[in-house]
Amino acid sequence: MEGGTCVDYFQRNAAADPLHILVQIADALHYLHSREPPIIHGFVRASSVLVSVTDVAYLGNFDFQPLQDPERNFDDSRLDDAGRWTAPEQGISRHHSTKTDVFAFAMLAYELYSGCIPYYDIPERALPQGTMSVWETIATNGRPRRPQHLSLSDDLWALIEHCWDQTPAARPSMRTVAQDLRNLLYVRSSDNRLTSS
Repeated sequence: MEGGTCVDYFQRNAAADPLHILVQIADALHYLHSREPPIIHGFVRASSVLVSVTDVAYLGNFDFQPLQDPERNFDDSRLDDAGRWTAPEQGISRHHSTKTDVFAFAMLAYELYSGCIPYYDIPERALPQGTMSVWETIATNGRPRRPQHLSLSDDLWALIEHCWDQTPAARPSMRTVAQDLRNLLYVRSSDNRLTSS
C-alpha cells in the first residue's frame, strides 16, 4: 500500500495522534469478532496494519488456516516473533481467542504511543545471568510503563491497561473497546473545537 505500515506512517508523522488509527483498528477487530463463528486475527501488531495516504487504516496479515480447519491451532511458527504481543494464556496453551486479540491490541496501542515494540528492553529468551525473558515478564503480570506521549490521556491509558489484564475474562470485548475509543475521540474533537473558537 502506498502509505505503508502503521510503523512507517508514525515514523513519517511523529506528531500524529494515534487515536484515530486505533479507532479504525478496533472497529476492524470488532467486525471480525462479531462474525459467526468469530474470526480471530491472531497476529495484531503495528506491522499488520497498513495506512493509506488518506489516513485510512487496514488490518491485514491474517492466518486464515483456522477457518479451513477449526480443530487445528494457529500457525505457531510465528509465535516466538509475536511473543511481545501475545497474551499470557498463550504461553501455556497456545490457544487463540477474541480475548488474545484484545491483549495484542493493547500492546499495539502501547507500540503506537511509545514508538517502540513492547518490552523493547527485554530479551525474547532468558539470558544466562538470570534476566527475565519477555514470556516470563508477561506471565508474572509485568507490563510496559506508560509512554510519555502528549495525547495519551489517563482514560486511554486505563483502557489499555484493562485490555492487557492478566485474566482473559476481565478484558473487554473489542466492541466495548471500539465504543470507548470512539467516545474518547469525540471528547478530544469537542475539546479541540472549544479551544480553537
